[in-house]
Amino acid sequence: MIPLVGKSLSSWLNACTIVHMMNTTMEYKTIPTAFKKKGFTYTQLKREGARAIFQQTRMGSSLNNYEVVKIGRHNGYTMGGMTIEPAETYPGSSLWGITAWTCTSIDEALKRYETLDS
Repeated sequence: MIPLVGKSLSSWLNACTIVHMMNTTMEYKTIPTAFKKKGFTYTQLKREGARAIFQQTRMGSSLNNYEVVKIGRHNGYTMGGMTIEPAETYPGSSLWGITAWTCTSIDEALKRYETLDS
């Protein structure tokens, strides 16, 4: 309950809005289970919560690596007058070794995956 004593109506309404926002479940655009980026094809092999394994294949090659990632998310924002909807995010290169790892075998990837919290 938000106390009214000593508060203006506008500050009470702002507090109500904040409480409402805290109790609202936000929907996020999810990362696709398959996508292409920078000359690679990525295919999701396993996912539980925010942890996932993606098979990484260079286009035109049959060799695979496996990326074990902790998927992030943002709550949406406005940039240059455009509204960006809330979405999941694949870790960028600056997060490699922190929330994402490249493994050369599926067995290595599964071991790393099991060390992450979902």
